[in-house]
Amino acid sequence: MDIDTTTMDNSKTKKEGVSRTYQGFDGFHPIMAYVGKEGYMLDSELRPGSQHCQKGTVAFIEGLKGRLRNIQSGKRLLFRMDSGNDSFETLKAVTGEGRYCIIKRNKRRENDEKWLKRARRQGKRVVSRKGKKVWIGTARIHPRKKDEVLEDVICVYEVTERKTDSCGNRYLFPEIEINTWWTNLTCEEKKVIELYHDHATSEQFHSELKNDMGIERLPSGKLSVNKIVLAVAMNAYNALKLLGQKSIEKEKGKKLRRKRLGKVIRDIICVAGKLVKHGRELIFKMNDKDPMLPVFLRLNAALDCP
Repeated sequence: MDIDTTTMDNSKTKKEGVSRTYQGFDGFHPIMAYVGKEGYMLDSELRPGSQHCQKGTVAFIEGLKGRLRNIQSGKRLLFRMDSGNDSFETLKAVTGEGRYCIIKRNKRRENDEKWLKRARRQGKRVVSRKGKKVWIGTARIHPRKKDEVLEDVICVYEVTERKTDSCGNRYLFPEIEINTWWTNLTCEEKKVIELYHDHATSEQFHSELKNDMGIERLPSGKLSVNKIVLAVAMNAYNALKLLGQKSIEKEKGKKLRRKRLGKVIRDIICVAGKLVKHGRELIFKMNDKDPMLPVFLRLNAALDCP
């Protein structure tokens, strides 16, 4: 379950809810929830552009739990979120029986030198290029709020010290980079970091919705109407995603995990054909030499179309 916000550029308009976003233009700031490696959209919420990503997120997660009960996940769910959602309330909402999380930790004003000393003393050195040292490890730090502590949630860190760039040029002062994550997973630190890096794929899901489907500039001047438009677009997004996954299930010699929606629209939705009525039946005609004909026949069989 990847939960993330994105920005929709609706500049030079006077639509309700359009305001300055964190990316420096006027627009909306919706939150999306994607499930599975394929990126099916479970829910979305249109928000004003100036709204902080954490505001309303806990209520959004609570609203997802009813839908998650209908998903066959083996009663194990992993929530992945960015550092903007690093709060005690969010961690509490995404942890519990059968619920796991990886949330990028907000380092705030912590000292980089202290983290480097901790990594050298307690961390595990990983293989890296010359002039660059990387340590990973676990810090027994728990999220807390007043007298309440989430003892099952720990901090995984990755500390990088660079003395040269990738071309071998030396820095005047070493460059220190600190990355930390909250998690209640019990696997190795390397696996936790790899799982979080996969969260970046959700940015591609945003792009498919906004650019491939042309949803970025919403049509109405009223926020309530645009919320309905986004909900309809979500259903269309999932339908296209299903067609894309069904179209690659039996492609031999290709190790494809998913197909981008832009390609689904070009190859399947915008295919050349002719709809005719014959014998009180509607018939869709295609050229028998069209390379997409086998895909159409396979989709027809997979979706049990009459």
